[in-house]
Amino acid sequence: MPAALRLASKLPHATTLAHMALTIGFVFDDTLDALDGVQQHIITIGTELVRRGHDVHYLVGETHHSPVPQTVSLARNVMVSFNGNRMRIPLPVRKREIRAALAHNNYDILHIQAPYSPLFGGRVLECAPQSTGVVATYHIAPIDRRARYGGRALGLVNAHSHRRVDEVIAVSQVAAQYAQFTAHTHGTIIANPVNVEKFATAAHRASSSSTSSIRMFSFLLFRNKTIIMDATLKI
Repeated sequence: MPAALRLASKLPHATTLAHMALTIGFVFDDTLDALDGVQQHIITIGTELVRRGHDVHYLVGETHHSPVPQTVSLARNVMVSFNGNRMRIPLPVRKREIRAALAHNNYDILHIQAPYSPLFGGRVLECAPQSTGVVATYHIAPIDRRARYGGRALGLVNAHSHRRVDEVIAVSQVAAQYAQFTAHTHGTIIANPVNVEKFATAAHRASSSSTSSIRMFSFLLFRNKTIIMDATLKI
């Protein structure tokens, strides 16, 4: 069965996409204490989904001061250097703790950020009920052979849990190529979201004498649909 149909088959049948109120869990190995790129990605999408009436939760690595409500910190993290960045990776999380968190909210959709650790993200997928739809978004752009082939080795380790993924997204062509190389999966390219309202507010406060303009686009994944928001900002 095609991935889109697998995902659609797990949704309540007597409703349409526009009227569904879903319980959605973002799964992320890292912390939400630091607002790096992936954190901003999931928070921007999650905030928009809440505005649309959905119940959004964040199942994440060690987090003490989350900027968003309904954050479930499930893992202790350690700092590492990889692919030219410093990041936090999770220590092993007991499956009974993961099952308890999943059962508490009965998620319709889990949206995992990839690549993910088998010690946390992979275990979340393994514990997720078959009735839960799973989306994976790939973010990484490998800078060298070590990152590229290390990712392929991680893909082999995660092969079993990755079978639970119904839809794959990549934030760029490079990320899509990485997903293909490491997980042998095709990702639909949807660029990182941008909250244009923040820029619009700043533009209104700017000097009216400036004639420059910036056209910005944001792309939001909303249950197998791309929502394109277009704003021309005068600054």
